[in-house]
Amino acid sequence: MGKKWFCFFMAAVILCLTSVEAKASSESISGGRVVYQLSKREVEAEHQRQLEEQISALEIEEGEYFIVRDGIEPLNDISEYKTEYSATKYQTISGYAGNQPPGGVSIPQGGSIYYSPNGGGEQSFTVSFGGAYGSVGISLPIGVRANSVTGYSANVSGPGYWKLWVDNQYTVRAYIIYKKEYYSDGAFGYTWKKFSSGSTKSLYRVGLRPIKQG
Repeated sequence: MGKKWFCFFMAAVILCLTSVEAKASSESISGGRVVYQLSKREVEAEHQRQLEEQISALEIEEGEYFIVRDGIEPLNDISEYKTEYSATKYQTISGYAGNQPPGGVSIPQGGSIYYSPNGGGEQSFTVSFGGAYGSVGISLPIGVRANSVTGYSANVSGPGYWKLWVDNQYTVRAYIIYKKEYYSDGAFGYTWKKFSSGSTKSLYRVGLRPIKQG
């Protein structure tokens, strides 16, 4: 992809990031549940990363043109495209984290269960945005119990067999990329036609609760 075109295009279509500390904060809730809230910067950065990746897959190069009956039409001029976003929707995935024995993890003297939001089984959801965005299908991972220290953990209240229950919330957005379509029917002009569409998702909140087994 043309580097110059890519930089200009991403500047035009990406939401501005605010200067927020990029670190998840935790809050203990009753019943042994702990909630980690990701920063706005982290959430926006993940939406941006996915959008960049999806736009790159379109393989649009700058400076390409083609001939039409009434002259030369720019194919990939930055001004030929615009991107519109839906409102943000929230989707929750719940269940036991992966990488746990059926009867739970043995913790002889209390301690913590570590967790990674990546991997594990996936659950599929349909998120409705309405209007031109319609509905999109997404798959979200339940995550796994980690074997070493991570950025997420939940403390158990005593010895025994424990399993980690997860309630994670994701932000989901749909987008549509439009491209100018020119016409010459008495007067030269253009209309915006749908060129591509897709969606992005980002982990927003991690909820962890150890449940004693047996």
